Amino acid sequence: MLRKLQTIYGGLSVQKFRSQWQYWLTDTERKLSTGIFATDPDLEEIIHIIIGNTQTWNKYIKQSTNWYEYFPGFLFFTDPACKSFELGTLAQCWINRWANIKNFSNSNFMKHLDKVILYLLESDIHKVLHSIHQIGDNQWFVTHLTDLLYNCGQLDLIGENKLADCEEFRLSLLFDFGSTLMSKESIWLLGINYLEQCGLEGEGAVKTLLPRIPIKNEKQALKVIEVAQERAYVETGNALDWAIRSKDTTYVTSITDFFLDHYSKTGEMLWGGGVHQT
Repeated sequence: MLRKLQTIYGGLSVQKFRSQWQYWLTDTERKLSTGIFATDPDLEEIIHIIIGNTQTWNKYIKQSTNWYEYFPGFLFFTDPACKSFELGTLAQCWINRWANIKNFSNSNFMKHLDKVILYLLESDIHKVLHSIHQIGDNQWFVTHLTDLLYNCGQLDLIGENKLADCEEFRLSLLFDFGSTLMSKESIWLLGINYLEQCGLEGEGAVKTLLPRIPIKNEKQALKVIEVAQERAYVETGNALDWAIRSKDTTYVTSITDFFLDHYSKTGEMLWGGGVHQT
């Protein structure tokens, strides 16, 4: 029976899929009524879930904590060909059903995150951005959700006149979150990944913040040096500083040789990233 469950494939129209899906549901309900799965209650319950049996789904709704917990599964089994613009209406119907079964008499059960998810399903990006900015979680949620919306093209829905502002908002979130991470001794390396998404401003921040990483041992110093070298960020003054702090004799010697070689050829002394004539 499950092998006959209709699936979507290239070339199959939505109308054809829905008609075949409905035929499968009708046939499955008929077989269930004959007691074909009576000897295997677990399998019978799975079939009830797949066909959208009201009593079975209501039982799981009672066990759920959030309205959106089983909503994707319910849609997948009962209306797999629904359109994106229908999600808001379908979600609101599900919320009403969920609240009624959970005996919630008003809308106060909707927490901040509950509303954000509903706004997403309604494609109300303005409300999404406004709401997630109010979530106090050190900007983790607002940064990642905004970036996700940007990368899947959902920010385009707000209109061209506001798109540039949203893109700037996204970059500012990535920049602030990356800078915050780089100020943390144990996770500074993660911050670089965020800042590198911010163009020249982010690159400048990495160059500025990298020498400020607190170094307590040789391993940490070598990691900072490695990161800087991979990105060609090592200016001569900082390179010597890191080399000394790493207590790597070979590296200190090589940096010092570079200073002396440059001075012997040009008569200019490099120091701290600058050039000084003697």
